[in-house]
Amino acid sequence: MSSEVPRSSPGSRYLVTGLPSLLARRIVEQILGFEPRAFVHALVHEDDVDVAGRFLQALESQQRARIEVLSGDPVALDWGLSGSEYLELARCVNRAHFVVHPRDLNGARSPEGQGALLGREIVQFASQAAELESAVVYSALSVSGDRSGRVREDELVSGQAFKRAESQALAMMELMVRRRLDDFPFVIVRPGHLAGDSQTGEFERETAMGRLLHAVVELKPTQAVRVVRARTPAYVVATDFVARAAYYLGRLGQARKKTFQLAEGHPRSLQNLMQVLLDVSGHEGERLDASLDPRLGVTQAQLTRASQDVGSPNVFYDTTTAQTVLSPSGIACPPLEEYADKLVTFARTKNAS
Repeated sequence: MSSEVPRSSPGSRYLVTGLPSLLARRIVEQILGFEPRAFVHALVHEDDVDVAGRFLQALESQQRARIEVLSGDPVALDWGLSGSEYLELARCVNRAHFVVHPRDLNGARSPEGQGALLGREIVQFASQAAELESAVVYSALSVSGDRSGRVREDELVSGQAFKRAESQALAMMELMVRRRLDDFPFVIVRPGHLAGDSQTGEFERETAMGRLLHAVVELKPTQAVRVVRARTPAYVVATDFVARAAYYLGRLGQARKKTFQLAEGHPRSLQNLMQVLLDVSGHEGERLDASLDPRLGVTQAQLTRASQDVGSPNVFYDTTTAQTVLSPSGIACPPLEEYADKLVTFARTKNAS
């Protein structure tokens, strides 16, 4: 797979939020790996500074010297930075990646209120950063809520309702950004469910796919399980693919002011997703139709809840813009079959620790 990216200005200065999430870490690694003169300002929630520090310590010393950690809060006014810190950041940053940490979607406010604050601070910073060339804003496919049918990349509001507060918050954040799409160089990316890293198998347990993976490996090999037979779509993507694609788009002039839905080229069904994970895990038990609803215990209940979180309504996400723009780079989402074994191995390691 090619990973060629457009050339960037010497000595680019990046702002990256969302550390220490896996996606934010992979984006930082892209920047440091491809741009030996780039500098990264990492806005980290004050509660995560120590964890983010462990990630930095694992980097090579030359890369570590090109990162500055700023302790703040993505939903606070001016991100909780001092006036001088904020103004200096706005003065020097010319590229940004606004990754949303899961914690920042679940504050004391309503989902809409939380999302509005996230969006407000992104727009406010863009208005202050005179040298800003691009700002990648990370939304999700789930902002479509309970919609069904075809969802285009250039649409958001369609009277949809939301079952999950996180999706509602992201939708409001994206709406705030879209309202200023003509004014600032925003690039909006909407990935599917983050499955984990296709090379290392690392994933985060608090994600929908993380919960599903842990439920799968907790099954006994011969335990009978219920598997949804309906062809409910399940849009999953490798986290490192999202990082590569978003980094590329953030450095591509033609990507500005556009929205990109990132998913596998051919959506799989939830049934197929479950079969792949069960096969890779070595599960040999009977797989029953979920509608039979036998009494199969707590582990099955966990599996059912987790799989429901990954499944989508009967919706088709149009990825035409993403495929057209990414095609010359060779960046494409690997099929789950290529790395499912690594995800299961990582899950077993975590369960054993």
